[in-house]
Amino acid sequence: MIKSLHKFNSGTVLYFIILFAVGFWFLILNWNTPFMHDDLAYHYYYDSNSAIERPTSEPITSFWQIFPSMWNHYNAVNGRFTSHFIIQLFCGLLGKSVFNFFNTFIFLLFCDLIVFLSCGKRKLLPLAIVVASVMYLLPFPGQTMLWLTGSINYLWSATFSLIVIKFLMVGGKRSIIATFLLFLFAIFAGWMNESISFGIGGGIVVFFFIHRDRFVGVSRWIVIGYLLGCLLILLSPGTMNRAASGEINTELTILQMVSSRVINSVFLLKDLPILLIVLLLLLVSCFKKFSFLIEGSSLFLLAFLCTALFCFLLGLTDHRVFFGLSVICTLIIVIAVCNSEDHYHINRNTISIITILILFICLPQGVKAIGKTREYCVYSADVERRILTSPSKCVIEAKPISSSRFVYATTVNLDRYQFHNRVRSFYYGKEYVQALPVDLFYVIRDNSLLFDNLPYWFIPFVDVCDIDSVLCLKQNNDSNIIKRGIISLLICPTRTNSINCNYFDFEYRGVVFMAIPLRNDVSSIRLVYKNGDDISISVSNNTHLLSVQ
Repeated sequence: MIKSLHKFNSGTVLYFIILFAVGFWFLILNWNTPFMHDDLAYHYYYDSNSAIERPTSEPITSFWQIFPSMWNHYNAVNGRFTSHFIIQLFCGLLGKSVFNFFNTFIFLLFCDLIVFLSCGKRKLLPLAIVVASVMYLLPFPGQTMLWLTGSINYLWSATFSLIVIKFLMVGGKRSIIATFLLFLFAIFAGWMNESISFGIGGGIVVFFFIHRDRFVGVSRWIVIGYLLGCLLILLSPGTMNRAASGEINTELTILQMVSSRVINSVFLLKDLPILLIVLLLLLVSCFKKFSFLIEGSSLFLLAFLCTALFCFLLGLTDHRVFFGLSVICTLIIVIAVCNSEDHYHINRNTISIITILILFICLPQGVKAIGKTREYCVYSADVERRILTSPSKCVIEAKPISSSRFVYATTVNLDRYQFHNRVRSFYYGKEYVQALPVDLFYVIRDNSLLFDNLPYWFIPFVDVCDIDSVLCLKQNNDSNIIKRGIISLLICPTRTNSINCNYFDFEYRGVVFMAIPLRNDVSSIRLVYKNGDDISISVSNNTHLLSVQ
C-alpha cells in the first residue's frame, strides 16, 4: 500500500512539473505578445453612440466606468457582455503584465480540466496529448490564447464552460449559498461567447433530457443559469446588429446557404485536421468492436454535435470560431486514448514511452513559437517607436509581417479612417495614423510623386471620409468571368460586372488623394457616398491621375 501510494505521488509530482513547465513556456509567449488590434479600443469608453462610431477617445480610468461602457457595447456592438467586461478591465485598468500571469493560470487550468474531465484523474499521457493539441491542432493559439481580446473570448470562455461541466459531472448536494454562486457563475460562463456556449448548452440540454433523473438539485440551477447566459447573448441588441450588418449572411437562398457551407466545411477539414480526426474516430466507434472508444463521453459527443451544427449554420469561415468545437474534439480524443489504455491493458512502460515521444515531438514547435512571438514583439516595438517619433500627421512605411500559429500579426492599416487606425490616433496622441506601401511612402517623403510611375489610380479628393464604397466596373467581356460549373450555379447564380475595390487615401502637398490599385479589366470606377450619391469615373491604364467631373 505504501509502495502504491509512493508511485501515485511520484506520478502526480511529475504531472505538475510538466504542467508548470508548459505554463512557463506559455508565460514567455504572453510576454512576447503586446497589446494589439481590438485591445487598443478597449482602453477607451464606449458611449451610447457606439453603433455609429466606437469607441470614444475617453480612456477608462475607473472600475465603475466599465459597467456603462460595456452596457453600451452590449446594446450596440456585441452580446458578449461578461467576456468583454474582463477585456476592458485588463486593457483599461490592470494592464498587460497582470494579464500575462492571469492568462497563464487560466491556460494551466484549461489543460488540467481537459485531463481531469477525460479520465477522472491526472495522468501524464492525457496531459501530453493536450499539449500536443495546443502545439499542432487547436486553431491558432496566437488568436485564441495569446491575443488578449481573443484569449478572453475563446480560451477563458472555454475554460469557464469546462468548469461548469465539471460541477455538473460531480453533482451532489450544495448549500443554498453555494448553489446560488454556481448559478451566477453559470450565467457568467454562458454569457461569454456564443460559438462556445451555444453548442455546449445544447449538448447539456439534450443530455439532461435523456437523463432526466440527473436533472435535480444544483445541476438544475447550473443548467438554467448557463442557458440564461446563452439567451443573453442571443437576444442582445449588439448581436442583432451584427447579424443585420451582414456578418452573418442572411440573404442567401436555402440551396445557396447549404451548398456554400458544405464546401466551406470540406476546406475547413483540411485547415483544422482535429475535426477530421474526431470524425474518423466516431466512424470507427460505430463498429461494435471499437464502441469502447467513446464510452463515458455522451455529454461531450452531444456537445460536439450541437456545436458543429451551430458553427455550420453560422457559416463563418474564421478559424477561431471553431476553437470551442476543437476543444471538445480534444476531450473526445483523450477519452478514446484513456479507454484504449484500459481496454487493451497497455503496460506502464509502453505508456511512458508514448508520453515521452509526444512531448519530444512538441519541443520543436514550442521553440519555434518562442522565436515567432519574439520576432513579432520586436516588430511591434519598432512600429510603436516609428509612430511615437512621427509628426502629428503620422505616416509610416507599411512593413509586412506574416502570421503563424502563435502570432496574430496585425499591422497599421493603409486607410487612415479605418477603425483600428482611428483608435491608434488617440492611443498615441496623433491627428491620424496611417501606413503606406513602400513605393508610395518614399516618393511622398522625397517630395517627388510621379503618378504614372506607380501602380495606382490617383483621384484628388478632399472628403474621402464621406465615401461609403468604391466599385470597379469590369469590361463587358465574358472571358473575364471565372466559370465554376455547378458551384457557381449554387453559390453565385447571378453574375455581376462590378467588384468592391480596396482603396486608401494620403496627403501630398496639402491635397488629399485617393489611391486605387490598377486593374487591367476595369473600364470605370464608381464612388458611392454615404448619403447615397455616386460618381462614375472613366479610367485608362495610360493615365494614372484621374479627375472627378
